[in-house]
Amino acid sequence: MSDMTIITGNFYLNSEQMQNNAKILWPAMQALGWSDWAIAGIMGNMQTESTLNPGIWQGLNEGNEEGGYGLVQWTPATNFLDWAEARGYDPKGYEGQLERIVWEYQNDEQYYSTSAYPLSFDEFLHYEPKDGETDEKACKYLADAFIKNYERPENQNQPQRGEQAWRWFQIFHDNVPDPPDPEPPEPPDPPKPNEPDNEYKYLWKCGGVFWILIRSDSMPYVLSSTVKRVSKDIVIYQGVQFKSIGGNYYKAIRNEG
Repeated sequence: MSDMTIITGNFYLNSEQMQNNAKILWPAMQALGWSDWAIAGIMGNMQTESTLNPGIWQGLNEGNEEGGYGLVQWTPATNFLDWAEARGYDPKGYEGQLERIVWEYQNDEQYYSTSAYPLSFDEFLHYEPKDGETDEKACKYLADAFIKNYERPENQNQPQRGEQAWRWFQIFHDNVPDPPDPEPPEPPDPPKPNEPDNEYKYLWKCGGVFWILIRSDSMPYVLSSTVKRVSKDIVIYQGVQFKSIGGNYYKAIRNEG
């Protein structure tokens, strides 16, 4: 059960810690008048960007003001840090970070509509499902709108953010404490760089869990619960490091020498 104190610092949060922070962030955003579907879309992105940790630096590289910082990883970090200092906000707190998003909304900053997602920031923040649109579809649509219109990372094909958004919606809107992970869809063929010299070629992330592609197995994807994350882009499975290569894939790093 959450002690209702935000967990903040330069480290990745585990599932229990993220749940703690989510219990604080969800009602705080509701108090700003944002719809539950919009909040879910934002939190699905925050989970990937920062593990819902307002005090985290990109890549855990503390003090690197050219990198990202905070819940949505403002880049460069000074975009938020200078703004927060000028207004007396604790840079590690969530309150100033939510107020920064409010300021961006009021001043037409950071969020820019695209042809694929033509919603204004106001329409995004107050979005409710259209006729026939399911809650799940709305959450995933808004998660994708936020990555395209607000976050704009180099790799914008990240459907896991939508899965995360839908999970947070179920927890806080539908009051489902532990929604099931989705069944993984048939994965596309992974990129074909040089294959590593070990049994495992790729990890594939879906629904917040990892699946393993094994060279000799005719049913290549099997669930793994033993993947350890060591940084934003690096995970370890069976002693082998895997690096994110986009599209939810992690490629085994070849051992040299």
